[in-house]
Amino acid sequence: MSLQRRYITVDEELGKKDDDHREGRRSAMSSPTTTNFTWRGPRRKRILLAIAVFSILYIFFKNLPKDAALATRRQGLKSPAVGSSRQAPSAPKGPPPRSDSSVDERRYFEGPIKYYRLGASFAAGLGPVHDNRNVLFVVSNLKSASRILPLACDMSKQNKNRIHLMLTGRDEIAIEDIQKINGVTEADCSIRWHDGRPDFSVYSTDYRMEVSVRASLGHITSVLKPRVVLVDSPEREDIFFTTGIKDKTRDLGLPLIELPVNAAEQLQWISKLDGSSLKAWNEINIEILIHSPPESSGSLIRLLRSLERADYFGFPHPRLTIELPNNMDPPTAQFLSSFRWPPWSHTGNSKLTLRHRLLSNHLDATQASIRQLESFYPSNVPQSNVLVLSPQVELSPLYFHYLVYTLLDYKHSNTALHTSEGIMGISLERPFTTLNGKDSLSIPEEASTKPLFRYQAPNSNAALYFGDKWVELHSFLSNRLAADKDVHKDGDAAYSISQAYPSWLNHVLELARARGYTMLYPSLSSSEAALATIHTELYHPPEEYLDPTPIMAENPPPSKETPLTASSEPIEITHGPKFEPPVASGSLLHLLNPKLSSSDSGGPLPGLSDLPILSYTGEYLPQGQVSLNQAALSYADDFSRHLGGCNNAGSGGGEKESKKNKKKKKKQTRPTRKPWSADDLFCLEEGETEESLGVGRMPPSTQQTEGAAQKEDVGEEHAGRPVDVDKDG
Repeated sequence: MSLQRRYITVDEELGKKDDDHREGRRSAMSSPTTTNFTWRGPRRKRILLAIAVFSILYIFFKNLPKDAALATRRQGLKSPAVGSSRQAPSAPKGPPPRSDSSVDERRYFEGPIKYYRLGASFAAGLGPVHDNRNVLFVVSNLKSASRILPLACDMSKQNKNRIHLMLTGRDEIAIEDIQKINGVTEADCSIRWHDGRPDFSVYSTDYRMEVSVRASLGHITSVLKPRVVLVDSPEREDIFFTTGIKDKTRDLGLPLIELPVNAAEQLQWISKLDGSSLKAWNEINIEILIHSPPESSGSLIRLLRSLERADYFGFPHPRLTIELPNNMDPPTAQFLSSFRWPPWSHTGNSKLTLRHRLLSNHLDATQASIRQLESFYPSNVPQSNVLVLSPQVELSPLYFHYLVYTLLDYKHSNTALHTSEGIMGISLERPFTTLNGKDSLSIPEEASTKPLFRYQAPNSNAALYFGDKWVELHSFLSNRLAADKDVHKDGDAAYSISQAYPSWLNHVLELARARGYTMLYPSLSSSEAALATIHTELYHPPEEYLDPTPIMAENPPPSKETPLTASSEPIEITHGPKFEPPVASGSLLHLLNPKLSSSDSGGPLPGLSDLPILSYTGEYLPQGQVSLNQAALSYADDFSRHLGGCNNAGSGGGEKESKKNKKKKKKQTRPTRKPWSADDLFCLEEGETEESLGVGRMPPSTQQTEGAAQKEDVGEEHAGRPVDVDKDG
């Protein structure tokens, strides 16, 4: 029996089982010869498994930091100084081990990256998922933090965004100490703090720190999903930080705003913008268009110098297009030969385009309007804008601040996405007369407390037009030419624009009245500094309104003995203010609100619905947009019948209507309105637009049988425009 048991025990050690012979558990201290207490040794697989488990546990506890017990704790999203009652785990103390003892540098560590405090700040304060208003500031050193904090705190006071600030870099100072140094408390600066500094940051190489910046931004983005990331100027940040933050934001598709050096002093208005406006920071595009009349070198040079002196606060300089006359004067040619735009650019990086006019013939009002509108067409309609400037303008160094600020706030903010459709553009000039050049423009008292007001009149001296409205204006003039060759026949005889303004403003006004569009104007008084000063001493009237006939002396010159005299009649200049205020400088917020103290940045811009509205005649509209919409519906209906060709009786033909017009089958109902198009204001057959512009064929032979008079009419229609003639016709 004992031999049999010994045989089974051996078999068990070899991995076999015999439950039928198993009689019970035996004591390990029993004699091996005892039948009931024969000892059974452990299986080989169990021994190996136990060794493996023991090895894993040993390695885990060997490498576990001493403060691992604290790693599972979670503190509030804010730092202890801001209101958290829990203590965050601290990173390992002392230097990490060196892989090479011969390395003598202080920054040598390139080991795995761990964040002991970053995850603890993700627990609270993120806000609802459907209302993401998170804006993230990221800094890498204490100096950047001290420069960023004023803007971040001011932005938090506006209650438009949830402000977060993440620390990266090598500084080991605690967040609560940073707050104390900068005088930040929860009461006056309710921002959320995040510590994105890795372990052993002081001893880390630049490459490890760059990887750490990328990784920490990836972690916080996955949780917060910020609308935009703001950083200090690259000139003041660490190179590893600048490289890492640019690469990671590009990979994540996050908008990155690199603030200029003087952001705390000159860019305070950025704190008034919401996340949607900031998100569009890098998307907006502004191009400048200047039409230079003959013999205007002095005015043009002054304007270009003011463009050079302007502050673009890190923004790419706008593309500049100058339309030159045929007879360009020598001073203009000499100045432009050495002019660089941007000022620091080389030949390959120039954003300057010069267009010299070939023909020397006099332009009429229609040709001048076409030339103006054809000078620009947006490549990206929602984001492109054109700034139209007259050579008699001198711009403030703050003009670009004002344009970007108002453009972002009134077109790209959360509220503007549903209310900006009625805005055509932004004017830099504050007009003092209405478009007829006779009546003074008085702003109601309600507007005196607001930095801006809305006015239905367009502007040609210094105004930014939105890309979508400029495309719609192209469509409007194209249809206008097709519907009526005499496009400058006044549709409203009771009101006409002064000839001190260029002819293309007539079409802008017609479109504005038909749509109910307005422009934003600054409410600056004549005694204050201006964003754009209009100089009248070198004024040149529009070319289309000049007499093309040279002035010939009908009488012989007076004798030397007879003194020359001046007319005693007063000369009234209606194309600009009689007082020319100086251009503004300093702070934009204090310019828009002079009552602010030097330490106060004020509040955000008022909403569009809160701005006073003036009609195109300068009349104050208490009902605002409601009155504009009612007037627009009435005007659009009258315009479509009388000038748009949507009603035969209203086309002006009557019984004497020509046979040519009778053969045109006009649509009786207006088409459906489409985005960026004015086709709904006209009822035209296909091909009429091309024929009116002179790019179609000559009328067919059936229409040529009406005689020479009709041929003369056709010639007048296409005067000054290219015509493709059918050789067979």
